[in-house]
Amino acid sequence: MQLYEKKSQRIFYVLYDIDGDPKTGLLSSDITLRYIKSDETEFSIKTLMSGEDGNFGEVGYGLYYTDFTEDETDTLGQFAITINSLSEDPGPSPPSPLPSGPVIESKHLIYEIVPEPIVPGGEVKTCRVFGNVRELGGIPGEPTRVIGQLLELPHVVDGKFIKSKIEDAYSNIDGTFVLKLIVGATVRVEIPDTGTRRQFVVPDQTTANLKDLPSE
Repeated sequence: MQLYEKKSQRIFYVLYDIDGDPKTGLLSSDITLRYIKSDETEFSIKTLMSGEDGNFGEVGYGLYYTDFTEDETDTLGQFAITINSLSEDPGPSPPSPLPSGPVIESKHLIYEIVPEPIVPGGEVKTCRVFGNVRELGGIPGEPTRVIGQLLELPHVVDGKFIKSKIEDAYSNIDGTFVLKLIVGATVRVEIPDTGTRRQFVVPDQTTANLKDLPSE
């Protein structure tokens, strides 16, 4: 099993009672969780907190989760976890269960912390620039072509090179058109049939009305 380096991550595990049945209803105060990084020689005790804002909880049927922070996953290599019944023993070794509290089988988990993979490409944010075209008599009329073109080459957005390719759209039956454009790109949008020409930086929003965008 793997965890990513310097990433906050949630791990899941099932805890069992001494009869081998899933143990339900445990709170953070009922167990001791220790972990050790690849460059360490002693286990560290993790502070667990139950509740809505806590880092420990039960999903159900004995399935629990614990959240680990970026600081706890900052070392590449093996990452070992032990979970035991609550113990007053502060030492690094897994403790022996106390008979007075909930008793569970010891749990041992081994992970490998690896660098987070670099995913090539990926999505970029876009804005749907829309508008409406009508004929002089007020009706939508025939489909009208709307052209969007990138300016200022080379152009890089979010580490991605943007091609100088014309994006076009046509108005629909009610005269509405929509151009999907990359946020942050400097573009020129033209509607040849209306003599409209606007140059602007695509805003960081989901949609924008062409008539409201200031032309540079």
